[in-house]
Amino acid sequence: MAITKIIGAIHPPSSGSRHKVLRNTIEYILNPEKTENGRLIGSIGCFTDNALQQMLQTQHRYGQDKTNLGKSERLGYHFTISFSPEEIVPPETALQVMKEFSEEFLGKQYEAVYSVHTDTNHLHGHLCFNSVNFRTGRKFCYKDGDWAKIIQPITDRICQKYGLHTLEMDTGKSIADYEKEEKERKRRRFFENKKRKEEKELKKRGYHKDEYEKYSWNDHLRLLLDDIVLHSSTMEDFFQQLKERGITYKTGESKVHGPYLGLRALGMEINRKTYQLGKEYTLESLKKRIEMVNKPLPEYQVPEHMLLIVPVKYYAWTKSKTVLSKEMRRYYARLYQLGIRPRSARLSYQDVKRAREKAEQMQKELEFVISNRVADGTAARQLVENSKQELQNIELDLAAWRTKHTDYEQVVKKYYWYQKIKKQTEVVQEVSEEQKNKIEEARQAFEKYGFSEEALEKYLQERKEEKRAIMNRKKEAEKRMEAAEHIVQDMEELEKQEEKEMSEEEQNFWESIPEEEQEEKIKAMEGRKIK
Repeated sequence: MAITKIIGAIHPPSSGSRHKVLRNTIEYILNPEKTENGRLIGSIGCFTDNALQQMLQTQHRYGQDKTNLGKSERLGYHFTISFSPEEIVPPETALQVMKEFSEEFLGKQYEAVYSVHTDTNHLHGHLCFNSVNFRTGRKFCYKDGDWAKIIQPITDRICQKYGLHTLEMDTGKSIADYEKEEKERKRRRFFENKKRKEEKELKKRGYHKDEYEKYSWNDHLRLLLDDIVLHSSTMEDFFQQLKERGITYKTGESKVHGPYLGLRALGMEINRKTYQLGKEYTLESLKKRIEMVNKPLPEYQVPEHMLLIVPVKYYAWTKSKTVLSKEMRRYYARLYQLGIRPRSARLSYQDVKRAREKAEQMQKELEFVISNRVADGTAARQLVENSKQELQNIELDLAAWRTKHTDYEQVVKKYYWYQKIKKQTEVVQEVSEEQKNKIEEARQAFEKYGFSEEALEKYLQERKEEKRAIMNRKKEAEKRMEAAEHIVQDMEELEKQEEKEMSEEEQNFWESIPEEEQEEKIKAMEGRKIK
């Protein structure tokens, strides 16, 4: 009985060379120590000496090496065919089975290497093939169900040819039933492994404070140690509180980190060393923190020559720039640790980035205003209209460019068809007469218009440069219009603010007039309206 197994697709590694895994797979399959000094190896569409280089050349030829899909990119595939240890299979027969399976399954359209390994208790073969078809340039596509419909039936048919047992003869199950049981077994094993990993992770790090909140053991131990340090006067008191809170400990010494404590809280299965919690939780740091908590703060007497009466505003401005003595720095550090005096908030990277982007935008707008001599809202609106007119002119130029090159579209399509056929024939070592006729037919299809390959290449390059120049002009005009619209918006807001300020000034002036004069002015205004 021979069972074909799909090891899987070969993907680029997370680090290192892109083709490292593919190269290692090929080297493993062709290993002389496993194949009787290279006697039990073979290949399709390539040579075993440079199979990797030929596979990479095929991928490059069809542009399949330019895709950037990361780990999901498929570079090749790896299959195995395992023979039953109860059945005596000559290595040469096994190699012939591997050869015929590879040729029938791949159809001589993919570069592939295969071999038979004899270094284990049971004989087995390996097959590695390129993911790109060297005749069409398309990727190999494996669909769910291909193993039962195509792959294993081919293996059984070849085994029957050489008098070997089939899958159904040894297992008593059909290929479909065997595949169904195998899928169920893999599914059960997947969920068992997943559950085992979750339980292991939960035992290692998990600490449930309640049903919804989850903390790591490191966070839990840090909080406990911080609280114990604040309520301990000596190290003996510290160790006593550890016992009272249900934390067992043992002392040890590391060659790298020095003395340490191994702590285990309720629910933990292994000890956690204090130096694993951070520099502030080593045994030496804990001793210093307990001493600092219980040491009285020094009384600082300000000398008389330093007593000055200064304005509050000036004091607030210079306070952050004052050089403090060692005692004062220690005093403030103690206040920070106790939370009495919070530290001043620092600007984050995002705040600095936003401020820088805003400054750069203001700089660009200022240069734009100066270069276009925008003095008021009217000039800015006129600039917007000019930009819109410029964009319309560019659209007209783009339409004229399309009209200019419309007559040549048929020639260009024929030329692209010729190039495609020419690339496909480059893959084949020997060009048949039919392929030569196709190339000649494709060449005549565009040469009848009076163009040569060199002339068409030059024409396509010039057409591309013309379009690029028009699109660059359009991009610059859109940027100018966007900047002008932004300036118009700022100008309108400024004008509204000025109108609002003027109305407030007029209101204040009206209220400053005596009531008798206000009534007289109102009557005079009403008399003018009646007339």
